[in-house]
Amino acid sequence: MIRGRYGCTPLTFLSAFAGIACVIIVSKWTSIRAIEYIGRYSMLYFAWHQTIMIPVSIELLNYFKFSITESTPLGVFIAYKFAQLLIILAVITICNEIIRRTKLKFMLGVK
Repeated sequence: MIRGRYGCTPLTFLSAFAGIACVIIVSKWTSIRAIEYIGRYSMLYFAWHQTIMIPVSIELLNYFKFSITESTPLGVFIAYKFAQLLIILAVITICNEIIRRTKLKFMLGVK
């Protein structure tokens, strides 16, 4: 997605809508507080995850000598992506709480 290479455009749209439908169906069946919290403040997560947090998480993982290449085994690749996800969620959640509890809450549309 970053480079704008989608392949078959109709298949891309079909996959996107199928993913959205799956998320809606699963959210109707379950009630997980962490997911509800992220959903409530999803705009902050959407706005920051790709432009700010992915590069930060890559640099942080590189600092701890945890990086991947094209020849990285699948298990290590999955562990890397999971670690990256945890870093992104933790940092954005902390930033969200700081913004919500200070005068910066106008940034989230909260009075």
